[in-house]
Amino acid sequence: MDHAQAEREYAALQARLEAGTLGKEAYREALNALRVTDERGRVWMMQEGSGRWYVWENGAWQAAEPPRPASAPPPPPPVAPQPGATRAAAVGVIGGPTASAAPVIPGASAAVAAAPVVAMDRGTNAAGFILAPLLWAVGFGALTYIAVNNGGLEQEQLLVLVGVAVFALALILWRLTRHYEGVIERVRVEQVTDTDDDGTTSTRNIMYAYVRTADNKVKKINARRGFAQGDRIYKRKGDWSPRKESPRR
Repeated sequence: MDHAQAEREYAALQARLEAGTLGKEAYREALNALRVTDERGRVWMMQEGSGRWYVWENGAWQAAEPPRPASAPPPPPPVAPQPGATRAAAVGVIGGPTASAAPVIPGASAAVAAAPVVAMDRGTNAAGFILAPLLWAVGFGALTYIAVNNGGLEQEQLLVLVGVAVFALALILWRLTRHYEGVIERVRVEQVTDTDDDGTTSTRNIMYAYVRTADNKVKKINARRGFAQGDRIYKRKGDWSPRKESPRR
């Protein structure tokens, strides 16, 4: 398959998707199979939704224009066979070299070489912007009430408490406003060592997911239960944690 053939196949898939005769998952599987290998052994494929070409190079998908073949010259006029020519000359290609094996994408596993991610408009979780600050207000109010009723607060202590509360609110709002979408390239357990104020150290095992986002960057996040390699995840504005995309039927 060459680039022109792949582009025709892509146009047909896109038309079926928009007409509703092809599901989203089936569309993605078919698109993932539309790969073209050029003369240098590089693998090309088109981006979901946009049809833009990407090439697998230096361990990542990169947007690029595929090489286009120059116009082929007209074929030479037929030449009459010379007297005495043997039939063997016409069929000499039989028994020639066989087709080589399919090329392997350099430095990439099947999961890493997944289709380029396209971010979708998933809206905003408005409830998250209400619930999280509300819980913060309840917690801050409870701490202030306990501190005041246990002997009162000095001015310096009150300033420290307010400063910590404001910093915590800023972190909450920052997390709520973050949004991204991507595909999990790998999930792994890593050891994290913590040290207490008294110098005591402890080691914990934490599972992380490495996510290839729509801007072709890798994000390291805490993996939730059920996250696996190849899963498509997203985090909307207002979400506290990312979610796994449910399969479409």
